[in-house]
Amino acid sequence: MIKRFKLDNKYRDNIALYYAHMSLRNYDKSNPEDNRDKTVKEILEEYFPGYYAMLSRGDKCRIGRDISILYNHGCYPHLERGKKKGCTNRYHLVV
Repeated sequence: MIKRFKLDNKYRDNIALYYAHMSLRNYDKSNPEDNRDKTVKEILEEYFPGYYAMLSRGDKCRIGRDISILYNHGCYPHLERGKKKGCTNRYHLVV
């Protein structure tokens, strides 16, 4: 029997979503002319270098899912979704 990865809502690192959220909220202030499509991982690495690599596989997936939900609810009006990279959402600044 193959063990399948199942995603729940329990973060191992309780501040992981906070760091990702703050990175996305401040993204427009630090790079006002950068309109390239970037993943949440790339944006998070700009503000907290090396932090994403320390997260568990589940926390990485949870962050992506929760940021996508927050984006759908209008929490990031300064961002637009770019082209997907596989199943990963990418975002860029509204110009």
